[in-house]
Amino acid sequence: MVVDDFTEFKSQIIELAVDKKAIDIRGYDVKNYLWLTDYILVMGVSNVVHCKALTTEIIKWFGTFLDSDLGHLGIQGINQSGDNKSGWVILDMGSIIIHCINDESRQFYKLDDFFEQQGVVYHF
Repeated sequence: MVVDDFTEFKSQIIELAVDKKAIDIRGYDVKNYLWLTDYILVMGVSNVVHCKALTTEIIKWFGTFLDSDLGHLGIQGINQSGDNKSGWVILDMGSIIIHCINDESRQFYKLDDFFEQQGVVYHF
């Protein structure tokens, strides 16, 4: 699989998340505000099974790029932090970071409030 630009790569992740019934998907363009990454996706999950299914599907989809060079997009690999059982998993791909998070954690940690102050917000 070949992806020529970052927007296309990001769009495919969002499409996959929609297909897997992610809840309240929001994207934050933070490249002008944070040094850590260019784009953050926050997507809600309804329970631990949903979290596992979504993260597994994203990782599996990412595996289709193993023969491709995504370095020109700022994508070096994929690192997972967190446990599906916790209801919050972070997938770090370099220029894009994905948070798969349950509603309770999302409200408690106020991720959206923080990221809305740091960048341009997109709702999907």
